[in-house]
Amino acid sequence: MNEPYRMVLVDDEDEERGRISSKISERSGFTVVAAAGNGYDALELIEKHQPHIVLTDIKMPFVDGIELASLIRQDFPTVRVAFITGFDEFEYARKAVELQASGYLMKPVTQEDISSFLDRLRTELDAEFRARCDLDLLKDRYEKSLPLVLDDAFAALLTGSRPVSEEEIAELSSSGLSWDGASYALAVLGLLDPSEAARDPLASERLKLPLRSVTEDTLSRHGLARHSAALNSTVVFAVRDPGANFMKKLDNALYESVNTAERYLGATVAFGVSAPFSDPEALAKALQEANRALALAFRRDAGRIVYASELRNPAPSLPMLSAENARILEQAARNGTDGELEEAVALVRRSLPPHPADLGLFAVTLCSSVARVAESFDADPAGVLGPEALSRGLTPKNADAACDWALFALKSLRAAAADRRVSGGERIVERFRSLVADRYAEADLSLDAVCDELAVSASYISLLLKRHLSTTFTAYLTGVRVEKAKELLCFSDLLVLEIAEKCGYRDVYYFSHIFKKATGESPKKYRETLSS
Repeated sequence: MNEPYRMVLVDDEDEERGRISSKISERSGFTVVAAAGNGYDALELIEKHQPHIVLTDIKMPFVDGIELASLIRQDFPTVRVAFITGFDEFEYARKAVELQASGYLMKPVTQEDISSFLDRLRTELDAEFRARCDLDLLKDRYEKSLPLVLDDAFAALLTGSRPVSEEEIAELSSSGLSWDGASYALAVLGLLDPSEAARDPLASERLKLPLRSVTEDTLSRHGLARHSAALNSTVVFAVRDPGANFMKKLDNALYESVNTAERYLGATVAFGVSAPFSDPEALAKALQEANRALALAFRRDAGRIVYASELRNPAPSLPMLSAENARILEQAARNGTDGELEEAVALVRRSLPPHPADLGLFAVTLCSSVARVAESFDADPAGVLGPEALSRGLTPKNADAACDWALFALKSLRAAAADRRVSGGERIVERFRSLVADRYAEADLSLDAVCDELAVSASYISLLLKRHLSTTFTAYLTGVRVEKAKELLCFSDLLVLEIAEKCGYRDVYYFSHIFKKATGESPKKYRETLSS
């Protein structure tokens, strides 16, 4: 990397922050872009400066270094964290390992300590930056280690395109894909219309292996065993259930992969994820679920993770057009412009003879494609197109009329889905706001608890909060608590300690710090100002 790596320094002692900053020269390859005295202030600086590394003391008031690292891992998964500490207790060391810390410095920090630490960290970051940004390096590295025979066998197992031999099953089992009663989930990765792909149709293909490599690395670091295969324009990952909190661990890993792809590769990606399954016979159904979830992610028009549990009904098992024409038509309906959709319909029409002998069968297969698109949009065709719409589609006067009907139906379904997409996200946000309004006083209210209550993933609710409220979970919850504290300070005689507890803060000093940061005055001063 040509520019110095950005660092945010966090320590509650002013002198210590100054001492450490003075030991970090330009020659080290790092620059301290901001410094904070506590973890709460650090979160704001991290969001503002997007650092590569956060160097934080462990023992701090309000939010300690371990809790800060947990929040960073949740909200900023590509940011590294290292610790400064005077403690060598096992519990802290164990938690640091769990949080994948990039290292630690023991107080008092000497120039030799910081120089050695930064040299090692710069070497790691340089290697990581090259590995994640150099597409040719990623592709070459992955191709050299890619077991092409196993790749082909797994793809055949997923699609049923050919029989898979017992020897291949045994090889897949030895490489980690074994059917011993454990559960798996399929995660399908797709690239969401990058600007480069619009200029270069091969861009998606060039990014496929680097994205596959990055995702596999991330899954491995999160302790998730996986097997993958490239399949058409996507990559499919079979991820093994580690035995506890499977879907939350998987969501965290995929969310980090989405952020890593955007930060290092400039690619906007999405994942569709199936429900867990343990029977190899369920592979085809799981792939269908994951692909439908991915189609829903495409419709949302942003990098994200969508789960099969968010889909209402199984995909219809109706006959298709030719596989290729159906794919082109349905993809254009889900992701293309009006012009691209019109061209796809024209392609379907050109593929037919002037006077089809079996117009009824063609109409049925065309309606099947319309139905699949409606299903991926979670739309009721009768509700969008009218109760007689499919009947009209099944009894066209000629092939031109059938294609005209399909174009009308697909455009109408897409327009209705766009309207519902906005309202659907808004409904979840309103439920979130209502939940926080009811439970802000719970000191242990967390993003995980909110996601469990709303039955959505952390990555999705985080995306909705940024899109609809331009905020994060922590910032929104803090805002609600501060507003409630203002109300109690104004209209009650409760002590500040009591108000802190009613607003979800166990530590009155932390509450006072948060309140002053938000209002410019301490709780006591705020009350006095109101009374004067």
